[in-house]
Amino acid sequence: MRSTGKPLVEAWDWHLGCDIRVAAEAAQFGCPEPKFGTVTRVDIFEPYRSSAEWQAEVLLMGDSISARRAYELNLVNRVVLQEQLLDNAIAIAKGFVKMLPWQ
Repeated sequence: MRSTGKPLVEAWDWHLGCDIRVAAEAAQFGCPEPKFGTVTRVDIFEPYRSSAEWQAEVLLMGDSISARRAYELNLVNRVVLQEQLLDNAIAIAKGFVKMLPWQ
């Protein structure tokens, strides 16, 4: 999956469900529900239980994190320039195709 804008809540849930994630430098990730007085799903970070501190920051404060921070937290595989995003995603896909047994 490639992230170009601001994946929030369900979009982020979908994003985290992907095996390989490439984000543009300007991408932001977050769960804004606390700022609206609602509660977000806390299970979206279940596979990423390594650090409760950043999860609390996002889930309880409604803050967003940058693509670079998401990379540091192993939430994305690569952070690239916006104009390189699609080329990177296609290169990854082509790498998978090369591994097909009938190629």
